[in-house]
Amino acid sequence: MAIEEIVQTVLNFDVPLVEITGGEPLMQRETPDLANALLEAGLVVMIETNGFYDIGVLPDEVIKIVDVKCPSSGEGTSFKEINLSRIASKDEIKFVIGSRDDYLWAKSFVEKHDPLCELIFSPSWEECTPRELTEWVIEDKLPVRIGIQLHKIIWDKEMRGV
Repeated sequence: MAIEEIVQTVLNFDVPLVEITGGEPLMQRETPDLANALLEAGLVVMIETNGFYDIGVLPDEVIKIVDVKCPSSGEGTSFKEINLSRIASKDEIKFVIGSRDDYLWAKSFVEKHDPLCELIFSPSWEECTPRELTEWVIEDKLPVRIGIQLHKIIWDKEMRGV
């Protein structure tokens, strides 16, 4: 679809916010143009990205949700640290935690970099329970939110890309 068609389709839903995600949106060179067009249409725009690509290509107004991959993902070195300088207070950094080692690694990352944005620790589905992750965060008094992948609870295995 052309960008104009995508914008019109989104506007037909009559919602104020749109999130661009799925796969890796910054692999598509048109994503910054799409984000800009959605912003110009008066929408709040969020983009969820894996942190491998430079988020500096996005308009400043976009709310960026940037993943920092933990070691158990096998992609623990994929995050581009230049993105830390491009994060604003309205943005979020998200860690998907699969084990106690991931938790300790993410905790160390937060303590080292002290990002001035919302921090989300999310338990990896079927690897780390929300309860154990919450207990670790409470014990360490970390300034993070626990994020649960609600689509996996609501739709279970029916609709994995929702």
